[in-house]
Amino acid sequence: MDKKEQLELLFRKIARYDFYINSTNTKASIIIAWNGIIIGTIFLKYNSIIEQYCKPEWAYYISNILLILLSISSILSIFFVFKVVHPFLLSSNSKDGTAKSLMFFGDVSEISYNEYAKRESELTYDEALSDSILQAHILAIGLSRKMKDMQKSIRAINFSLVIISILIALRGVIAYV
Repeated sequence: MDKKEQLELLFRKIARYDFYINSTNTKASIIIAWNGIIIGTIFLKYNSIIEQYCKPEWAYYISNILLILLSISSILSIFFVFKVVHPFLLSSNSKDGTAKSLMFFGDVSEISYNEYAKRESELTYDEALSDSILQAHILAIGLSRKMKDMQKSIRAINFSLVIISILIALRGVIAYV
C-alpha cells in the first residue's frame, strides 16, 4: 500500500468513527427521552401509581421500593448517557504549547492564525499521514469510551424494564389477592 492509499484509508476510518460517534449521540437522545418519561411519570403520578398498590400492605412497600429502584436506574442511565454526549476533546498538544495536530480543532485553536497558515503551507505528506494516524487513534479512544458508557446506560434501562415488568406482575397478583 502506498502512502496515498494509507492516507485515504485513514480518512475512511476517521469518517467511520465520526459516523459511530454521531450514532451514539442519536441513541443518547432516545435514551434521554425514555428516562425523562420514566422519571417524569414517577414524580408527577407517584400518588396515582402507588394507590394501585396500597392493599395489601406488603404490596405497598414492595411497590415503593421498586419505584425507588426505577428512579435510581433511570438517573444512572441519564448519568452515563450524558457522558456519551459530552464532547470528547482529547488534546494532542505538546508540553511547550505548540499544537501537534493540524486536524484537531482544539489544537488549531490554540495557535495564532499566522502560525497555523505557515504550518499548513509547509505541511509535508509524512506529517499529514502522521497527524491522520494520531487523529484516528484519538477518535478510536473517544469512541470506545462513548460506547462503554452507552452500554452502561442501556443496561440501566434494561434493569428499569425488569422493574416495570415486576410492577405490572405485582399489579396482577394484587388483583387475585
